[in-house]
Amino acid sequence: MKGRLTQSAMPIEECLVRYAAPTLAACKVANLISLPSCISKPKELKHCRCCLSRSGIEIQLLRERDGRRLIYVYRRSALGKVLQESEIQKFLSDFGYVDFSPEAALAELSRRFSEMTDASASFPHEIGIFLGYPLADVRAFIVHRGKDARLTGDWKVYDNEEEALQTFSLYADCREKLSALFRQGHSLSELSVCG
Repeated sequence: MKGRLTQSAMPIEECLVRYAAPTLAACKVANLISLPSCISKPKELKHCRCCLSRSGIEIQLLRERDGRRLIYVYRRSALGKVLQESEIQKFLSDFGYVDFSPEAALAELSRRFSEMTDASASFPHEIGIFLGYPLADVRAFIVHRGKDARLTGDWKVYDNEEEALQTFSLYADCREKLSALFRQGHSLSELSVCG
């Protein structure tokens, strides 16, 4: 019965629905979620990986620090397409990426996150590419150091505000609809679109 699923759902499932809804709905390449370690234990992550893998969605732990886990929820096929774009490869190669398969690129991204051991280490802002943000906005964010954006929403927008607003609206709709369905008792597996 669907009514029972809500009562037995793990807190991590609710977080994934709330914060990764656009990825679950196949509207976005990926989402990045910071979760307390107490609700993102290996057992819970394994359960969610199993639920989502049937829909082509994967979960990777990028970093664990100070009682929090940085979780990357992504569609492998969509990420693979992004990483095959020549402009994206040229951009990422400037940051030391040499292999553009999803596994290798994510391994390099994870390595860059692991280097963030002190305040002087720089955040890998190329993560925007891995989240499906427009290349022009990722470049501008880095150049402007996150300042002077024309619009702020799911990301900082420096170019093509109208398209970004439509995308922000789409993501908000995904979050609202999937969260409502989850509260009605639909499981994480049921809410992840195959693709």
